[in-house]
Formats: sequence, structure tokens, C-alpha cells
Amino acid sequence: MDKFIYQDLCAPGHFPDEALWNATRYVKDAVESGAVLLTCSEVTRVIVNGKQAIGVEATVQGERQKMYASQIVLSAGGLGTAQILQASKINKAGEGFFCDPITIVQGLVEGFETGKEIPMAAGMIFEKEGFVLTDLTLPKLVYQLFSVQALHPNRVWQHGRTMGIMVKVRDGLGGSIKRGKVHKIFSEADKQTMQLGESKAKEILLHAGAKRLYNTVWTSAHPGGSVRIGEIVDSNLKSEYDNLYVCDCSVIPTEWGLPPTLTVLALAKRLAKHLLFSAL
Repeated sequence: MDKFIYQDLCAPGHFPDEALWNATRYVKDAVESGAVLLTCSEVTRVIVNGKQAIGVEATVQGERQKMYASQIVLSAGGLGTAQILQASKINKAGEGFFCDPITIVQGLVEGFETGKEIPMAAGMIFEKEGFVLTDLTLPKLVYQLFSVQALHPNRVWQHGRTMGIMVKVRDGLGGSIKRGKVHKIFSEADKQTMQLGESKAKEILLHAGAKRLYNTVWTSAHPGGSVRIGEIVDSNLKSEYDNLYVCDCSVIPTEWGLPPTLTVLALAKRLAKHLLFSAL
């Protein structure tokens, strides 16, 4: 999502397009520096020789291939990385994870046009309570889908009049990711936290003049914690196999409840420096 902002490029009344960025810019930087990007590809397992990782097996544009490297970094996300490690005989991966469940409280507001704001431009962290509130303008098609899922089909054409607040809960570690299936049952504490966040969001919307409030169905934002630091990887993100590292949201060791993008970028820069200096 183009929601990150270079504030030094902005001024009162001046917001250039180049001030917005997302994390894909680093992929572009890598390719321009000589990296090879293989699209339509799926890594299925790590190739291991004894206690050393020597490559990966992948389906590349429908064709099975084996690729070899001196260093391997898995970054398949909170769900995908755990499954690749399981297929590579690291069976503890995927035992417990968090997924930051969310719902959006929405209401109709008269007198101004909504729908074009930068999403999540402002928010509030309720650290002790365990939830986050942030403004959220959904893309129109997503808004319409959520309206139907919430059994409010009469609202699908009200995107431009809708004001929404997202409630995101810091859920506890639990559940499992096994053989391509994700299973998790939210605790009563998680449900009560969500209810508290919903009531706060409704209070804010009502004060802002919104009417006819309703909640969308629960979904989740960014699963992680399935390959935790201190359990499956060490402090340098190295796995039990030499030459095999993990760098994505899966390594976060405890419940998060916040957007992980900047944290994962910081971990990636740290890991890159570690690999560079260890090779010298």
C-alpha cells in the first residue's frame, strides 16, 4: 500500500506523488543492482546437505527447478515460510502464530466526500488494552465486498459517504500452520479486546457525526510469529541449518498488534550487513 510518506518532500499545501512509497521500491533497487527476480515462482523446500543448506527447490513458471546458493534467506511471510521449513524437516515451524485480527466500524456521514484519503494516516495505540484504532478508507471494490459479507448489501453504493475506523487486536500466540492448512481459535480475551476496541471506534464515529454504524466481519492483517527468534532462528535470524536464514514477519517472537513493515525492513538491513561482514 502506498501509505508511507517522505515528510521532508512535503510542505503545507504541497504533497507530490513521489512523497508516497511502499516496500516494493527495495525490490526495484535490488534488480537495478544486479539481482535476478523470478516471478510466477514458488519455493517448496530447502535443499540440505547434512547440516548445511545449499539451495532451494522451486516451481518456476510451471517448471520444477533446483537452484543453489552459498546463502539462502527465506522471506515467504508468516504463513509461507513456516510451510517451507516444515517441508525442509524443521518441524517446529508453524507451531503457534499471531494474525492481528481486525474489523472495521463504519458509518455514513453527510456533507463531505470521503474515499480518497491515504489509508491509516492517523491512529491511536491502546497498549495496555491490546488494540489499535486507525482511520481506514478502503478501496471501493474491497469496501463493497466487506459490505456484502457483513450482510449490508444496501451500503455497497455508499463508499463516498462512508467513514471507517479499523480496530486491530494484538491476539495471543496459538494455533498451527500445517501442510497448507491454517488453524486458530481466538481466545475469550481476544474477543473481549475486540469488543472494547469496537465500542471506542463507535464512540469516535458518533462524535464525528456518523450514523447507521455497523461492523465488518473479522479478518486478519499480517500473520507472523510462526518462526520465532529464540526458538527456531537465533538473534541473527539463522536457522538450525548453516547458510539458511529467515527474514520476514514470521521471526517476530511475540504478539505484535502493529503493522510490521518498518520492523521487517530494519531486520532485513541488519541481516544484510551481518551476511556482508561475515563473508569478509
